[in-house]
Amino acid sequence: MIRFVSSALTAWLVREKAILSEDTQLYAYAAYCLIWGLLPVIISLLFGVLFGLVIESLFLILPFILLRKFSGGFHLKSPALCLFCSAALLSGALLAIKELLTIPNPTLLTLYVLLAVLSLWFHSPVSSVDKRLSCKEIRAFRTIARCIALFCLTGYLLMAFTQQFTIAIPLGVGIILTALLQIPNILSGKQTTNVS
Repeated sequence: MIRFVSSALTAWLVREKAILSEDTQLYAYAAYCLIWGLLPVIISLLFGVLFGLVIESLFLILPFILLRKFSGGFHLKSPALCLFCSAALLSGALLAIKELLTIPNPTLLTLYVLLAVLSLWFHSPVSSVDKRLSCKEIRAFRTIARCIALFCLTGYLLMAFTQQFTIAIPLGVGIILTALLQIPNILSGKQTTNVS
């Protein structure tokens, strides 16, 4: 489906003379990557609309996408299975957020968020079977993941302290979800080795 959409988009760009026909494959691949990268946002927004949690879905997916890019974690080999599991995971996370929003002061969530940030700090980035990182990439990804985790934690704590729970809770769940997706790789020993 994504390949069809990216090919159709590229064909349209060629017809409109926006790109040269000899660049079709390059732009088809770029469109494919763009669409695939936007799918979590689209899925999250769709479930957000369905559950009446549009703002919350945005604050869930923001730390998830930013952190996951640089922290790594478990990946499925099949794109269809990945899409299905991602949809199930994001819908479950939004349902958890909906439930957490009914709690007057979700203090326990803060403990889980702090543990998740610590885990991300010490384990990022974890290896992927499909993409091995060089020593230079490991150092860069670790630094970026740590900065993003601290930025997200600061946002979470600020929003929780000011009792803006419609923002704090989704941010926290997004952080926790990212850390949880590292656990299978950590437990299987596929974690990236430490690089000074």
